[in-house]
Amino acid sequence: MPPDPETRTILQEVGRQFPELEVHPEFPLESAEAFAEYRPEGVVGRIAPRPVLFLHGEVDVLVSPEESISAAARAGEPKRLVLLPGMGHLNWLNPQHPVFTRVVAEITGWFEQHLAGS
Repeated sequence: MPPDPETRTILQEVGRQFPELEVHPEFPLESAEAFAEYRPEGVVGRIAPRPVLFLHGEVDVLVSPEESISAAARAGEPKRLVLLPGMGHLNWLNPQHPVFTRVVAEITGWFEQHLAGS
């Protein structure tokens, strides 16, 4: 089951840059079935009181933003949901992509807020 063309391109580029990661743009049907059956919203409530940051691209065609919205609704506090315009599934990994800086800022801010002094 191949990912969407954008994700496939990103995975191929990551594989070229970091061959030690053994990136495979395709995965077996068994994995696809496991992904389809996975329901994080069923367990996310058990994470609290640990902080959870949900970052999701509004144009993600592999995993619907509704998945993060649903999980965030069921998560305990502290939590934060950020839907990012222009972000797909993996394009945030590219430092040249416009959303990269925002993603790094969100993650850094979350860590500073919740891990400071740990």
